[in-house]
Amino acid sequence: PPFQDADQQQLYDTIVDTRIKVIGKDALFDERGALRGPWNPEVASPLLGRHLERLATAVRTENSLEANVYEVAILAVGVAWHAQFEWYAHERLARKA
Repeated sequence: PPFQDADQQQLYDTIVDTRIKVIGKDALFDERGALRGPWNPEVASPLLGRHLERLATAVRTENSLEANVYEVAILAVGVAWHAQFEWYAHERLARKA
């Protein structure tokens, strides 16, 4: 995708490098190759997006929950908030955990 500046490109690359290992290519990109979920707005505002990515990484990696409990919690919150993307991105991970 075309970016306006180097900060956007750097954040995009970081998101792809870290998330593709977690949720996979199909959940990360749509059929046009654009980022799915919350990442496009993050890339549009890299200053805020970098902070959001650090928060998301901390929540994912610095918690005391076992993987299966963590993934089920994400699904439960996603259902409560009608966040279809969370279900889409994490159902496979919850089943695997």
